Amino acid sequence: MAKPSKKVVLSILDKLGLEHSSKITLERAQKKVERAIEKDGIPEDVDMTAAEIKGLEQMGFEIDTGADAEPTDADLEDLEDDEPAPTKKKKSSKKDSEKKEPKPKKEKKAKKSFDRITAACKVLQKKKNHTFEEYVDAADQLYADNGGKLNPKEALPSCRRVLKVLQAYEMIAVKGEKIKVLS
Repeated sequence: MAKPSKKVVLSILDKLGLEHSSKITLERAQKKVERAIEKDGIPEDVDMTAAEIKGLEQMGFEIDTGADAEPTDADLEDLEDDEPAPTKKKKSSKKDSEKKEPKPKKEKKAKKSFDRITAACKVLQKKKNHTFEEYVDAADQLYADNGGKLNPKEALPSCRRVLKVLQAYEMIAVKGEKIKVLS
């Protein structure tokens, strides 16, 4: 069930003669109205607008308005203010009614823990002697096998970095184009 707007609930509070802060929440204002009506009822001399009556009905109170009561122009304006803006609905087309074909699966990406540097290191663990071109191609292929894309231009700098680090630790020897793993 829809909730009445804060504007309507505050208007009801005013009509019932109850004081309230301008910063009161909708929930607190509703509770205050509910307690007052349950305790004293709605005074008969209070003239409620159609929007206020509708708000009380939305809060769960049954209001007897009488059969001859017609809403005034001010009441209708209040009702229009309280209605939420209409949402746009998507028009259904023949394409929607037809069974949609499943989209082709996207190429899975490499795990974040398995990057090009890791691939370059794993290649050196598997085989002890390489040429530089074989090494770059093997590292690129291993990266692709683990979900990445084949791209020798990206593999080249990663392999160079790995070789520089391992050379600094004297774990490999590089002679010309040949790479030899020492340990």
